[in-house]
Amino acid sequence: MHRRIPRLISVATAAVALFVAQGAATAAAKPTIGPKMIMDGAVTHKKIRDGHVKSAEVRNGAIKMVDLSAALQAKLVAPLELLDGAVTTAKLADNAVTSPKVAPDSLLAEDLGQDSVGSSEVAANSIQSGDIATSAINGAELAPNSVQGDEIENGSLDAVDVGVSTGSALADMPSVAAGSCASVLIDLAPGAGNVNNNPAVVTPSDGFNGNISFHAEAEGDQLRLRACNPTGAAINPDGAGTNYNYVVFG
Repeated sequence: MHRRIPRLISVATAAVALFVAQGAATAAAKPTIGPKMIMDGAVTHKKIRDGHVKSAEVRNGAIKMVDLSAALQAKLVAPLELLDGAVTTAKLADNAVTSPKVAPDSLLAEDLGQDSVGSSEVAANSIQSGDIATSAINGAELAPNSVQGDEIENGSLDAVDVGVSTGSALADMPSVAAGSCASVLIDLAPGAGNVNNNPAVVTPSDGFNGNISFHAEAEGDQLRLRACNPTGAAINPDGAGTNYNYVVFG
């Protein structure tokens, strides 16, 4: 009986040593799980520890705006910018572009449609002389009685600008006896119409006798040239005839 006890102790010691050796081998060779062993969709957000997914683990371009929280989206929307040329006419809804969306002084003439700017779009007293093209204003643009004397350049008006009929006619005034008067009729330019009793100014050409008083009277579509001789002898006012320049006013 005493000889069996040392033998049992030796067997127990050997068993403990074997167990410890197997445990150490197991710890040294930890099993690993590769990507091929994991089923698609098996790793959910609950399986990932917070803060353990870093930039290197995220594929470039994989995260989209919809993946972000509403609070983060609100912070990012304002700084985001569109690529140049990304917004075309087709992308804009009708009436989507209003005045506040247009930068001051950004529209040019080529951006405006024909006849798109009316008087209601032009600010009062905003059009200056430099904005009006040369010879762009005609009679249709002028209100009645809008042009006054101070708007007319000195020396710029001709007879045709002020009279209803202007022209020049050749006439031969007869000899005027002393102390008497004589007259002659001249035809006005075609289209004058009836200018009866309208005021008229007639100027004879050079060579008209200065001793004769002279005036004109409108009669129908003609002018009567009347010359009076205040001297004591007969005078032929224009010799063999001369040109008479006339203006008939309305």
